[in-house]
Amino acid sequence: MPSGILPPELKAVEELLSGDKIFTVPKYQRNFAWTKDEVQELWEDVGTAIEGGKSDYFIGTIVTRDLELSFEIIDGQQRLACISMIFSAIRNVFRAKNDDRAEQVFIKFLGSKDFSAQSVPKPKLVLNQHNNPIYEQFVIENVNSVVVDKELKKKTLSFSNRLLLEAYKFFLDQIGTKVSSLGTQSDDYLVPLINCLKSSVKIIAIPVTSEDDAYQIFESLNARGKELAVSDLVKNRL
Repeated sequence: MPSGILPPELKAVEELLSGDKIFTVPKYQRNFAWTKDEVQELWEDVGTAIEGGKSDYFIGTIVTRDLELSFEIIDGQQRLACISMIFSAIRNVFRAKNDDRAEQVFIKFLGSKDFSAQSVPKPKLVLNQHNNPIYEQFVIENVNSVVVDKELKKKTLSFSNRLLLEAYKFFLDQIGTKVSSLGTQSDDYLVPLINCLKSSVKIIAIPVTSEDDAYQIFESLNARGKELAVSDLVKNRL
């Protein structure tokens, strides 16, 4: 195993997204590609984690390279993007109620702002050049399901960005429907969801230290199959 691949670390989502560094997708990475099946599987995993009440619930792996001001995502962008969509959907509910917790969710899990009067949001996740404008416009800016529906009707929308918006709409609809059914008791659902996402849901973070190692892992994941390649990394490094 190359020396530039460091021991994997089991991290909660809150720990993964803490600090000032952002996650960026390198130019050789593919566009957002998760379909409804994969999005729904992640959502069901989160639901299972809440129902089980376990302190640790593993949902996958992320491979990153630590740069000076950011973490470059070698693998795991789809999962991280969808987790951010869930938080954005939660934030959407709070914003609709003029609840101050909308800003808390943003600062903790989606982005940050400095203290200047003209400060603009700085997202914690930056996708590639093709997906990022749509990701920022809809997920980071936190629009509702109606606005997403309108965008999805545009024939000029690319296949990848359509998948991205369909994923975001899925989470908006799932959380919005549940909250509407609970009325004034919606916190009974939202608070456990937030606590589970930030603390109980765990991701194996595999750091690499060089661009060569990063590209080697990227090629391995594509050539041998993600589950097998990641299994080898974890087995040899944990």
